[in-house]
Amino acid sequence: MTKGTDVRELALGVLLEVEGVDFKKNRVYTFLDTDVELIEKAGGKEPGNMSAYSVGSIGITESGAVRMLLEYATTIPSREQINAGGFEFRFTLQDLGYYAAPGDPDYTVLG
Repeated sequence: MTKGTDVRELALGVLLEVEGVDFKKNRVYTFLDTDVELIEKAGGKEPGNMSAYSVGSIGITESGAVRMLLEYATTIPSREQINAGGFEFRFTLQDLGYYAAPGDPDYTVLG
């Protein structure tokens, strides 16, 4: 990093509810194939040079849907990029499944 560069961290959280499956409360649901990115609309590129994300179940709703939290964090090189806006948050989630318990190495894909 060069002197005078002001790196900012951007964190986003997205609450998802997934329906259509008989979800069980004792399982840990997630997506096996996940792609998350924050794209600068004008340039079509990711603004940060370091990004991390996770997605996992945080409970079952009264209607039987699984509630999931997608968390995303990235670094943005300058305050101007944040203030200018013009970003698009894209995510693709595939292969919904579960682990029978936290720490279980075996993943079961649903559907």
